[in-house]
Amino acid sequence: MSPPDESSSDDVRDTGPEGSGLVSWLRWFRHTDNGTVVFVREMLESAAVVAAIGLVLFAISGVWPPMVAVESGSMEPQMERGDLIFIMDESRFVPDVAQDGTGVVTYQQGQKSGYNSFNQAGDVIIYRPDGSEYQTPIIHRARFWVDGGENWYDRGIPDT
Repeated sequence: MSPPDESSSDDVRDTGPEGSGLVSWLRWFRHTDNGTVVFVREMLESAAVVAAIGLVLFAISGVWPPMVAVESGSMEPQMERGDLIFIMDESRFVPDVAQDGTGVVTYQQGQKSGYNSFNQAGDVIIYRPDGSEYQTPIIHRARFWVDGGENWYDRGIPDT
């Protein structure tokens, strides 16, 4: 059975490949001017390109999705609302000055060592509030390291 056909300007119908078999159908699919087939072919090609780009970005970053959108102006002027940010797993390409056991360089460590990202000391991180998958991720500069159960308030807002 051949796919739907359309009339061309010279009233010749493209009803499918001249031969039979998979190779003939694939060759016809790649070269036909049939409008329906051209639409399907272009949609498949576009989806393949998007999938290939996604796979390459995943292979490099180690996380899915490999990009996030900035939703607030808290990181301006380095990042503006609507910017797409390529993100990496914290264990990839770890700098020497990172917090032990992580790939994160805090603002304090960055100031001491001269490590910068986005024109300031330390790393910019993305995290989910309370680890919830249902809340919007937050993008922010890592200021200092806090261990679980530690009272960090005095370090976060020192007396002036």
